[in-house]
Amino acid sequence: MCVGRKERIDRKDWKCVKLGDVLKVCHGKCQHSIESKTGKYPILATSGEIGRTDQFLYDKPSVLIGRKGTIDKPQYINTPFWTIDTLFYTKVADGYSPKFMFYLCKMIDWASLNEASGVPSLSANRIESLEVCVPQDLDKQLRIVKSLDAVESHINALRALISKYDAIKKATVNLLLTPSDGWKQQKLSDVATTSSGGTPSRGNSNFFNGNIPWFTTGELNDGLLLDSVEHISEEAMNNSSAKIYLTGTILLAMYGATIGKLGVLGVDAASNQACCAIRCGENLVPAFLFHLLYHMRDELIAKGCGAGQPNISQQIVRNLTISIPSIDKQRKIAAQISAIDNVLKDCHKQLVKAQSLKQGMMSYFFG
Repeated sequence: MCVGRKERIDRKDWKCVKLGDVLKVCHGKCQHSIESKTGKYPILATSGEIGRTDQFLYDKPSVLIGRKGTIDKPQYINTPFWTIDTLFYTKVADGYSPKFMFYLCKMIDWASLNEASGVPSLSANRIESLEVCVPQDLDKQLRIVKSLDAVESHINALRALISKYDAIKKATVNLLLTPSDGWKQQKLSDVATTSSGGTPSRGNSNFFNGNIPWFTTGELNDGLLLDSVEHISEEAMNNSSAKIYLTGTILLAMYGATIGKLGVLGVDAASNQACCAIRCGENLVPAFLFHLLYHMRDELIAKGCGAGQPNISQQIVRNLTISIPSIDKQRKIAAQISAIDNVLKDCHKQLVKAQSLKQGMMSYFFG
């Protein structure tokens, strides 16, 4: 196997070599005798850090490759460390950048090199026998690393920002949705109506590929739903329990793997029977109810737990006790939480773009 053969960039100074000519694969060791809760150095397994120690196996930058178990997720470390016996560490030859070799190793299909029929395994000989293409100019290696490190740094910053705003949202929601003076306790059925949809027969080709958006619980994304994967026809509507719900209707997954997931229709649409459709009355703001139900998700799911598969019935939804303030305050609360949601959505979009950019760069350099 040769990584880096496909022409993407000028490879005149690239040379195909055995990976073992660049990386010497070394075995980790049992950690039990050297563990220390206050240790200076990390003890690493294929899953990441599992403990600390005051001793190290190696104190130079290294590419770590799984020997047993998780073999397809190389790691990079540039501080002294200890690896256990399920994780190889490597010694990088002079003239080669350890970080460059890490990025190159990320592009190897390690799973396809598995040598065991049970728990995935790799041998040092198998790793060292691989053929890879590497620029012989160290400066060129370092320039590639600098480019990839820059986008990786951006990705990490976005992840940190998302974590920050997740914490801000949690604290804000807890504050704004805690009932205070003037809030009224009511059953959901007093301020909203519920119903469920239906699934047209798959055996009739005339029922699908129509012009009516049709949502399933798998498409609920805890946000605005503007379009669906499938569309059904008027004929399907007339021959099933599916019905049209108006824009602004809240859909709640009542059972299955997505139980408790929510979505707000951004278009008039239908849904399958696993969705509970909630339509707010004149005294309830849909955006406020959406955030309230999201906040109460665990409580809802707990109410649906039974002997078998958890199931949030329409009756449970109708009997749910909610506390609501005035219409004006509902709008203000919904607007504040939605503003944070919008920032989070933007961060997630930027993260997806950055990850796509990095993948494109990896393919350009190593594909």
